[in-house]
Amino acid sequence: MDIDPQHWSRYAYDPVIRCDHVTNNMTKAFNSMLSTHRAASYLDLLEFSRRMVMRKFNDRKEECSRWSSVLPPRVHVKILKHSRESRTLTMIAAGNMEYKLIGASGRYAVKLREFNYECGSWQVSGIPCCHAMAAISHYCGRAVVKDKVAEFVHSSLTKSAYIQTCRHDPSHSRSKKVARSSSMHNESRSYKTYESTTSQCPTWQT
Repeated sequence: MDIDPQHWSRYAYDPVIRCDHVTNNMTKAFNSMLSTHRAASYLDLLEFSRRMVMRKFNDRKEECSRWSSVLPPRVHVKILKHSRESRTLTMIAAGNMEYKLIGASGRYAVKLREFNYECGSWQVSGIPCCHAMAAISHYCGRAVVKDKVAEFVHSSLTKSAYIQTCRHDPSHSRSKKVARSSSMHNESRSYKTYESTTSQCPTWQT
């Protein structure tokens, strides 16, 4: 395969990204949202896209402001899923916040202090996996693990980080400048077309 594995295989993902999912549905969804505007001029299309993104950002910002937890709902769902899966694991505490987890898929070491896990799932996604959740539950105590688990989630996946991505600039100054430039270009092009058409008209002799 010619495509580099870091673009499609989870094991090769860059841990800096903190995302364990790749999809190509974004372009399809964007095309469907454009609808009939795809036939418009490129400036109208850009303006429509800008307004669409502004509305989307505002909707997500309002939704985010209603979250009562430090973590987004989707992160919570994954943590609960991993917490349920951790119940089937056998854990051996090694001290200094280090653990050995044994399960059907193998044996893995978890280092809570370093946010490190042998299989790399925690490093790639930024969310504690089932092995990490077992170690976190033992370290923090099951009674308070719900309040402490956010400390082991990467900061880029928190509510405060998410809401920072929903900011937008509603200024029209740049779009007006582009529109004015385009208008002048269209007028110039129309004038040149008129000159060309006039020069091609036949001269009638009397």
